[in-house]
Parts: sequence; C-alpha cells; structure tokens
Amino acid sequence: MSDDNADADHSEIPLLYRLVLKLPRLSLNGFSDRFQGLFWALILPTFVISDTIINLLFVMCLPFPFNLISVVLFTSILLTFILRIFLERALNTRRAIIGEGRFRWNVERAIQEYTQLLQERKRDKEAGEPP
Repeated sequence: MSDDNADADHSEIPLLYRLVLKLPRLSLNGFSDRFQGLFWALILPTFVISDTIINLLFVMCLPFPFNLISVVLFTSILLTFILRIFLERALNTRRAIIGEGRFRWNVERAIQEYTQLLQERKRDKEAGEPP
C-alpha cells in the first residue's frame, strides 16, 4: 500500500483489519511467468489437497483435544493469508471507487501530445529511420 492515502485508509478501517494487513504479503511478482504458472497449476492445488489429507489424518489418528486443535491451527493459518488477500483487494476496490473524482482527464492536452507523436513518427518515417 504505497499510496499517499494509505495511512488515512488504515485509520478508517477496524482494528482487526489493520492487524490482518500487518501480516506478510505473499507475492509471486518477482518470479518468472513460468514459475507463476507452475505455482497456480501444480503447487497450490497440491498444497490444498495435502492440507486436506493431513487434516483428515489428524482427525482420525489423534485423540480428541489434539485433533481439533491441530485442524483449527493449520486451517486458520491458510485462511488468514486468504483473508489478507481478500481484504487488500477490497480496500483497493474501495479506493478506486471513492477516488474516481480526484482524477480529471485533460483531453485537449492528450490530443496535442498524440498529434505531436504522430508528426514525429511521420518525420522519422520520411527520414528513413526505424520507429
């Protein structure tokens, strides 16, 4: 949340949401597209399936209080990170909807810049230079 209004948004949201936003952010942006595809297609489904199997094993093999605690613990960790992602998306959507009145299009300036760009391309094309 590198927005200038991020602090104002954080002061307006409830304490529980602010605590959730303190959790580390999981991001795959630094990885290649191939690894991101493998993550979403293979690693994440494998993790969810293995989490389900481990939870079922805990329920069947451990005695009563321990099986409940272990299932709740493992599932709550996963749900907390999912909640972090959903909360961040909701805040970004809210910021986009509320902030729509702040930005004004300057159509005249955009048209002037576009015509200048077209004229420069035309001059470059006539001069024989590649674009």
